Amino acid sequence: MSASISDMMIYGNILLSLIIGVSADFTMFYLIGMIVRAKPKIAVKTLGVTS
Repeated sequence: MSASISDMMIYGNILLSLIIGVSADFTMFYLIGMIVRAKPKIAVKTLGVTS
């Protein structure tokens, strides 16, 4: 929020900051979600350590 206020004071245009910020946040959260949900393509071997 403070970034938007400072952008408004410095550049006088808050709309550009909101458009760029929202689309970048959406893209990154979407990509992170895809990575987390993806199943690994390679077999994961354990180190043989048991508890």
